[in-house]
Amino acid sequence: MAQKKHIRFDWAIKRLLRQKAHFGILEGFLSELIGTEFYGIHNRQLLELSASQKKFFQKEKVAHVFPEIYLIKVNNFDDSAKDTLDEWIYFLKNSEIKQEFTAKGLKEADEKLKVANMDSADRRDYERFLDVLHDRASIAETIEFESELKAQKKAEELVEKAVERAVGKAVEDTTRSAVIKMLQNTNLTIEEIAKIQGVSVELVERIKKEAKE
Repeated sequence: MAQKKHIRFDWAIKRLLRQKAHFGILEGFLSELIGTEFYGIHNRQLLELSASQKKFFQKEKVAHVFPEIYLIKVNNFDDSAKDTLDEWIYFLKNSEIKQEFTAKGLKEADEKLKVANMDSADRRDYERFLDVLHDRASIAETIEFESELKAQKKAEELVEKAVERAVGKAVEDTTRSAVIKMLQNTNLTIEEIAKIQGVSVELVERIKKEAKE
């Protein structure tokens, strides 16, 4: 598998974006992801803290009092960047920044998060990180395959048992019908009928008894 041009963001945020020189990248992402102001639902007026609230919370803005958590399911993204946030999500999913992207922070990320620009130590750590991800993915695929295989085998066993029961029932019904006809239309003994049908004497006797009830 060919290595991506840019560093994966999940690795970069742990190793590189903690450095002050790279804060612009993270700041750009966060500015595209969240707004810095809160507005009323109905009249869209800016929500502000009162003087007493600012003193109580020791905060200046509503956004600082009520933080939000965002869950971004990048694997569900269809790779169609319709706005600047989509451009960031495209990068998060594909580790690729297209030339036409204009989202805040991506231009700096394009310059600083290229694999080719990593020093040898970071490059080795990053390659080990990718190897671990590959191994985990392989293990997950193996577990999924084995689970599917077990499920398929179980399904086949159930089908086989169902067929056996159906065939057995059909054979039993056919034998029962033949025994009853022989009992009613011939002078053969129970032993003779059992021998002809290839069943036990006890079964013929049981069928004879049930037919009379």
